[in-house]
Amino acid sequence: MAKETIEIIKDAENEAMKLIEDAKAYAKKTVAEAQRLAEEQFNKIIADAELEGDRIIESAKENGNNLAKPIIEDGMKRIEKIKNIDEDKLKEASNIIIERIVNGYGNS
Repeated sequence: MAKETIEIIKDAENEAMKLIEDAKAYAKKTVAEAQRLAEEQFNKIIADAELEGDRIIESAKENGNNLAKPIIEDGMKRIEKIKNIDEDKLKEASNIIIERIVNGYGNS
């Protein structure tokens, strides 16, 4: 009777050890799967953030170009006006400036 009881206890211990090993293996597998899923999510989040960052940068560039466009166009118009100043008007302006300099400092 004692021998049967010892065998029952040994069988129970062996079964318990197997359950523990199975539980450890399952836990290890579950942790590995969780790490894999976490890494996938992390990579997706990073990729999405990079795309969003690129979108924001492109939007900012577009807004900057839209803001700069009328300023650049105005500057180009002013350049053309300066380029197209009549030669006679340039000479007249030059003479006025020279006259003011000479009259202002000529007597010193």
